[in-house]
Amino acid sequence: MGYLARGLLLLAFLAPLSALAGWMDRFEEEALGFGMETAVENALDDDVTVRDILGYAVSHRELFNESVVLRALYCAGADREEVREEADRLGISVEEVSVALEEAIAECPSKQSLTDRDMVETPLGSDPAGVDAISLPLPPTDPQAPLSQ
Repeated sequence: MGYLARGLLLLAFLAPLSALAGWMDRFEEEALGFGMETAVENALDDDVTVRDILGYAVSHRELFNESVVLRALYCAGADREEVREEADRLGISVEEVSVALEEAIAECPSKQSLTDRDMVETPLGSDPAGVDAISLPLPPTDPQAPLSQ
């Protein structure tokens, strides 16, 4: 195998590791700078899994409190069953998971009351009341009117 082929193989292996390390660095910076909820929400938005988030937090107990991470996952709208399964896999007690969920419901009720499985599907371009938002008339505008008053 030539040097070029070996180099490409090494890059193919290291590229995912670099991306993985990137989210961890960002997660840690955001958690310490802006709070755990922000760090968890951004990680989930970047398609980091519950398994990765919780696993990273557990492996860095000196930096992160498991209860705070669990509560942040619930507040961010992570799937409850997935959080429970990962917590169990990592040896986090059922009691700790239950307390975190109860705290999240008390602190973040709007995110906990509306989960993906509870939302009603609506057609594209319409609101739940049945009014098509695209066809609503725009208010009249005067092209001669000043932009600010």
